[in-house]
Amino acid sequence: MPRMDKEAIHGSNIMSATIRADIKLNNHGLEITGIVKMLDRSGVVVRAKQVKPETYPIHLICPGTPATVTMESRQGTYTVAAALGEFTEEDYHFDFRAAAPTVERRTIPRFVCYIPIEYREHGSEAENWREAIAVDISRHGMKLLAPGGQIPDKLEMRFFLLGHKGRVETVASVKHKTLDGEGASVGIAFDEIPRIQQAWFYEMIR
Repeated sequence: MPRMDKEAIHGSNIMSATIRADIKLNNHGLEITGIVKMLDRSGVVVRAKQVKPETYPIHLICPGTPATVTMESRQGTYTVAAALGEFTEEDYHFDFRAAAPTVERRTIPRFVCYIPIEYREHGSEAENWREAIAVDISRHGMKLLAPGGQIPDKLEMRFFLLGHKGRVETVASVKHKTLDGEGASVGIAFDEIPRIQQAWFYEMIR
């Protein structure tokens, strides 16, 4: 497998929200925790310490099956290039088919993603959830693509993220909106995230 770093996979279909991963060293009986920094159809990149450059099975803390990874030492950490094996797109609540858009790295880093989002107008009690796609995400907000451009100024959102047990539900406000023939490109800022999810969310999306 070719080396997987930002230079190697730039422009591929990337879901790069950071998630936790358990790495089990099959020959040494040692278990450590790493951070998955990038994920696309061909594999993942994990940052982890105190492991040797050998081949180990890896299990991600989200639905899926173990994959085999090869570790390579780099500046005191190890970059892990993992074949996805039997993992499926449905397991992770995202789709690899979208082209990764160009994302500017601002004060708060924004990570390229392709996450299905359900939303409705804030305060609405009807089950009239609409669908959109988040194409980048940070601790503070998202960029959404919405077919038809029907986005209220304040909205309730629900979505799944890699490694998170359960659905993230939040309220957000529209900061800017661009309409074209296919729908709307919308920048939103999170107004609130349930306290029980804040620690996880801020740790994983950074």
